[in-house]
Amino acid sequence: MNRRTHSLSCLVLVAIVGMAAITGCTQQPGRLPAASEGAARDAGVEIRALHARPSPDGVTVGAIFTTFRSDAGDTLVGLSVPAEVAGRIEIHSMVANAEGQMEMHEIPVLALPAGEDVELKPGGMHLMLFQLARPLVEGQSFPLTLRFARGGEKVIEVPIRED
Repeated sequence: MNRRTHSLSCLVLVAIVGMAAITGCTQQPGRLPAASEGAARDAGVEIRALHARPSPDGVTVGAIFTTFRSDAGDTLVGLSVPAEVAGRIEIHSMVANAEGQMEMHEIPVLALPAGEDVELKPGGMHLMLFQLARPLVEGQSFPLTLRFARGGEKVIEVPIRED
């Protein structure tokens, strides 16, 4: 793994860890926290502006965006969605190839450095959904499970909306 790939992997790992830790902090019995309820905080990790973009009929991929912030630092080490949403989900970064064109690359973990925002946004790092079971429809939502090295497993509801 070269230095650039390693750095990108660390950033992605950091972002995912933060998202997972925040998801469970506002849970009420029998209900997942909604990202539209504002920023959530759990074990020093905050997640803001979590959402997935709507997808047109026939499209089999989708993307999730958010901003993570961890007070103490953590690492997003895993994530999943129900099979009724998508076949798989990955952490992705965008990297320029030798011709200067942007390409997506999977990164295994997302590091969340202490005290730093890690933004997952269009054209940058993001969570990529593959093999969508159905279109992502604006106004609906779905559960996302995040697994953090320090913060454990968190489940949060992802609203589907345009930016």
